[in-house]
Amino acid sequence: RASVAAASSGTDLFGRSRSKLREKAYDYCMRLVDQCDRKPEKKSDEDLVHATLLEVTFLLDRLCANNSAIAPRVFPTVKRIYGRLTALVQAMQGGGGIGGGGGGG
Repeated sequence: RASVAAASSGTDLFGRSRSKLREKAYDYCMRLVDQCDRKPEKKSDEDLVHATLLEVTFLLDRLCANNSAIAPRVFPTVKRIYGRLTALVQAMQGGGGIGGGGGGG
């Protein structure tokens, strides 16, 4: 019996640790997104911001895959990042954003 109780408490501790790690990872991603909302000073900084946003999206996707209960909290952030990165791609392709053409090809 003692070994079952010890194993159970170890499993519980492991589960709490994983949960805490997921929460800290989520907090870290949100902090990165907040920092990426600031206007970059140089072009190279802008490229780094975009790369960071892509990595944050990947991390948030992994967090949701591990715990679907956080998806409603994550969705608005991913939607905002998607909009920002989509606008970037359109600008790079010469679409220019609102009313910027972008006909077939």
